[in-house]
Amino acid sequence: MINLSQERKISHKKQFLGKVIIFCEGTTEFNYFNYFKVKLDSKKNKYINLELEPIDVAGGGAINIFNKVNEFLENPVNHKYQYHEKVIVFDLDDPKKRELMIKTLIEMSKSDYGFTLLYSYKSFEVWLLMHLLEVTIPMTKRQLKEKIREQLNITRYIKSSKGMISKILHDESNVKNAIENAKNLDKKYIEENLKIISRYKEMNPFTNVHKLVEEILENL
Repeated sequence: MINLSQERKISHKKQFLGKVIIFCEGTTEFNYFNYFKVKLDSKKNKYINLELEPIDVAGGGAINIFNKVNEFLENPVNHKYQYHEKVIVFDLDDPKKRELMIKTLIEMSKSDYGFTLLYSYKSFEVWLLMHLLEVTIPMTKRQLKEKIREQLNITRYIKSSKGMISKILHDESNVKNAIENAKNLDKKYIEENLKIISRYKEMNPFTNVHKLVEEILENL
């Protein structure tokens, strides 16, 4: 059985981030990683090249995202990214199409492009909330957004708001907290022998976004 949960495809710890292109499902994910891109770009390190590409798919879904990313990479104009590490950030949010989702995850993991898959169940807001508090119990998307609103003491949750992202990320300790919270949850699921490929419904909440964010943080 393929374990899709959780290791980034690096055989050893890299000194620098290197060349990475992140395909982001949704504006929230794009704005989140763009916050770090701006900081990395300001360092003018020739060994670091972080690129972002928004993937706009109506209704989401892993198969639609996968198809869009392949279409982008197969375009001759984008062959300049052939040596970049290719990361896809997306949500596992369509339980009605479980079999198709699992099949797509397996195809993604076997792709010749060597994708690194970063996903959250049920939404990226799981990862955002982990910056503010430990997340260990199942929550709906609405509950996640309400918790973020409460923690930030804002009147309403505005999806993909750059201001909200900045408010979450302005304190580096928030990012470190998110990484630690995600690691603790990951450890719990490993101890319980739970894997996304077979028992994802028991892994609410879940995110492995910290795998890349920790490496980015080390390069800042």
